[in-house]
Amino acid sequence: MRVVIAGAGDVGYRVARDLVNRGHGVSIIDSDPAAIKRAQGLDAQVIQGHAAAPKLLVEQSGLAEADLFIGVTGNDMVNILGCTFAKAMGCRTIARVNESQLLDWPFEPDPQAVFGLDACICPDELAMHRIWQILSRPALTRLEHFSVGKLRILEVRLDDSSPAVGRTLDSVKLPPHCRVVLVSRDEGVIIPRSEEVLLPRDRLLVLLSDVHELEELSESLGVPKEVTGEGNIKRLMIAGSTQVALRLAEQVARRYDGVQVYLVEPDRARAEEISERLPDDVTVLVGSPTDRHFLREEGIRHEDLFVAATEREDLNMLSCLLAKREGARRT
Repeated sequence: MRVVIAGAGDVGYRVARDLVNRGHGVSIIDSDPAAIKRAQGLDAQVIQGHAAAPKLLVEQSGLAEADLFIGVTGNDMVNILGCTFAKAMGCRTIARVNESQLLDWPFEPDPQAVFGLDACICPDELAMHRIWQILSRPALTRLEHFSVGKLRILEVRLDDSSPAVGRTLDSVKLPPHCRVVLVSRDEGVIIPRSEEVLLPRDRLLVLLSDVHELEELSESLGVPKEVTGEGNIKRLMIAGSTQVALRLAEQVARRYDGVQVYLVEPDRARAEEISERLPDDVTVLVGSPTDRHFLREEGIRHEDLFVAATEREDLNMLSCLLAKREGARRT
């Protein structure tokens, strides 16, 4: 397969490296000399220039012969424009779009079809869905999508109160489009037979082809389904004012009346701005999530859950570590 990649940053470089290692032909484009220099260590065609320039794409990257175009630069418009042009040339396309509002189209047809995007990856949306999954179904430690149809893989942990504990697998009423394929225990991993007895603290790897059966699966295995269903979460503190943080605060406040939501933002002007946008049930605090004295004053020891969603990974990790040390139950 021939692949053209727009963007030689961390994501583009790793994608190119993996594709090259798998034997695919790769062209990678970037305007940053430092990124180009690193990419030259790969067994790939490396081009310095604008990743959405039609002439460069046609004459230098070999787009006309390519099977796939991947736009993963740091500029959403470059990624989308490159995909639009590549689609017109007959390529399949994948774009990373950081600003989900660019695809928030209230009319038909679908914006992905308009822009020529076969697949679109929004990191903020993925993060938001993952956090929401942890909140709404905490016993589902994984909920991943396969590329084949609508197949999903789930990892479910059973606690002592699960109705499935102590029963054989064939006696547990599972949804028709669901299969338990692995069971992990202290002594190892097994492929379960129908007569296998499920035990407390078992971790089940489950295949599910119909997402609408998730509710029935949850009931069969005794999976907590609500944010207040495990550990009785009543107080939630969110660090940051990114789109992930704002959407999370908004969803929890609107869905759960009994949960107190606090959002921490160090910049006063930004805090006032987002306070106007968020529901009245969300309390916006001005302070730093890495300030121990601030966290203590705001009652971090009473927080049932602390979520770090700033733009900086190091700040997220540090604030979670501090929140945990100061008494937050979960981070």
